[in-house]
Amino acid sequence: MDNEKKDDSTKAREKNKKKERNSSKSDTLFGDLPSAIFELGGKQFIGSVGCLLEVDTIEPLGSAPTEKSSHKIKSDKVLFISSGGQTAVGAPYIANASVECSLVSSRKGPKLLTYKKIRRGGYTKKIGHRQPVAIIKVDQINF
Repeated sequence: MDNEKKDDSTKAREKNKKKERNSSKSDTLFGDLPSAIFELGGKQFIGSVGCLLEVDTIEPLGSAPTEKSSHKIKSDKVLFISSGGQTAVGAPYIANASVECSLVSSRKGPKLLTYKKIRRGGYTKKIGHRQPVAIIKVDQINF
């Protein structure tokens, strides 16, 4: 009989701990920071203010920024915004919303290998490709 009471009390304590853990979590993607799902270069990205993202190289930007100049990117194609307890969902995009980013660096991605072979022909060819990528930082989310 005493064992059953102990088991019930431990189960109750465990349930209370789980409730406390769940209640401390925020409902937004990145806690209390404003976060957004936006489209850039035909792909969708999730980011919050200060977040670093790896995207395909954007043509007008070209090379990495120098100390004198910094490249700014503005995306008006915002699909979802969450800030504090407020959320906004677009159909397909949110009007008057934008995400401002700055280019941190440019580099090449990992090497991808492709093999060509013609059987019984003595022909083999190995081709490598490295896609250029850009590292951007989300500076501001406007809505």
